[in-house]
Amino acid sequence: MLKQIAGDCIAVRLRVLNRIVTTIFDKALRPYGIRASQLNIIVAVSAYGPATVHQLCRVLHIDASTLSRSIARMKKKGWLESEPSGDGKIMLIRTTPLGLDMIRTVYQVWEEAQEKAAALLGDPAMEVISSAGNKRLLEGMAG
Repeated sequence: MLKQIAGDCIAVRLRVLNRIVTTIFDKALRPYGIRASQLNIIVAVSAYGPATVHQLCRVLHIDASTLSRSIARMKKKGWLESEPSGDGKIMLIRTTPLGLDMIRTVYQVWEEAQEKAAALLGDPAMEVISSAGNKRLLEGMAG
C-alpha cells in the first residue's frame, strides 16, 4: 500500500506541481503586492462581471470562507468592491478601476511567469492541464 500511494498518488503530485507553479507566479507578482490567487479572483470577477460569492466559488472551485477572506483583503487594497444585489444579504462583487489597473500593470510579468511554468511542465502536460482546467471552469460557469 505504501509503495503504491508513494509511487502513484495523483493528489501529492498535483500539489507539488501546484506549489512549484504558484511559487513562479507569486515570485513574479510579489513586487506589485499581489499574489497569483488574488489575481485569479480579480480576473474572474472582471471576466464574469459583477458576481456573488456563490457564483465565484462555483467558477473557481474554492470554498466560501477562503474566498470571503481573499475578497476582504482585496477590498482593503481597493481592487474589489461589493454592493447589495437587491436580494437581501447577497452581495455583488465587482472589480474597481484600481483592480483593472492592477491587471494591466502585472500583465507582462504574468506572461513571463506563464512561459516559465509552461516550460517547466512541458507541452504535453500543458495540453492536458488546459483541457481539463477549461472543462472545469466551463462547468463552474454553467452550474
